[in-house]
Amino acid sequence: MIEMGEDPNLNEGGKSKFEMRAGTLEGLGLPAGKTIFPGYAINVATGERLNIIIGEDSYQRGQNGRDMKWNPTDFTGVVNASYPSFGGRHFIYVMGSHSGIAESVHPKGPIYDKGDWYYNYFSSLNVDNRPTNLTYIFQNCDWVIPSYLALGESMEENASGIPVPPNEMRIKLRVATPYGVTPEVEENDGLPKYKFNTDDIYNDISVENGIEAMDLIQVVPNPYYAYAEHYETSPIDNRVKFTNLPEKCDISIYTLDGQLVRRIKKDDITTESDWNLKNSAGVPIASGMYIIHVDGGENGEKILKWMGVMRELDLDSF
Repeated sequence: MIEMGEDPNLNEGGKSKFEMRAGTLEGLGLPAGKTIFPGYAINVATGERLNIIIGEDSYQRGQNGRDMKWNPTDFTGVVNASYPSFGGRHFIYVMGSHSGIAESVHPKGPIYDKGDWYYNYFSSLNVDNRPTNLTYIFQNCDWVIPSYLALGESMEENASGIPVPPNEMRIKLRVATPYGVTPEVEENDGLPKYKFNTDDIYNDISVENGIEAMDLIQVVPNPYYAYAEHYETSPIDNRVKFTNLPEKCDISIYTLDGQLVRRIKKDDITTESDWNLKNSAGVPIASGMYIIHVDGGENGEKILKWMGVMRELDLDSF
């Protein structure tokens, strides 16, 4: 945790802004300047967990600024008439592990190590190297997030004495940026290179899998209540869809007493087929229950029950 107070004479331990806090989080055995943050950050481009630096203003005792805990308040005003509070200045710094620039110019922050690298770096600051080393540190900062509580909310402490938000919160930051180049890496000209496999999801075509896939066949919507939003294209269009079909199959629709209503032959690479809810003569079917038989050849067969409620055609509307 770093100091966010403006005046070293008013800050705990005489610490300057951006130096490590002088306080200690009691009862958890952490060294001076270290704290616990009730959350984490992930770089979605690389999958790595990121280190987090927390700030607080030890001058602002009344806004939880001198307890070594991330517990912002809902106060957005000023202290002593002119000092902006920012809820106790409990800022969140999300640190990356940048690459592509010479180490002598830009030290690389590490992949998540519980903040040890940054702790040691802050511990080494002195009057002579402080400006340069602070520049090195914050070059690795990806995001700075001021934090407040919603008006009227408060934070409760868990059994370890760590304040936790009253509800779970997730922040997603998406920025379209080009991939960085690492000149010292010869493979792939220094560009990022990722490896993956699809062993667990590849398309294993076999009779056995085809037979199992017949169980996935459905007719949608089922039941049909006079309208299928995703399939019908006009007020006079009636349509349902058979899904998860094999490349070749015969679909036969029967009434409950066994009368054949319609037969649809499918022979293409798609996995679906439409039925316009008409019989073989092109006449709209009546409302009721129907039995659907799907013959998949060597893959076996599937029997479905389907109910449809047909709407009355109102020719006065056209």
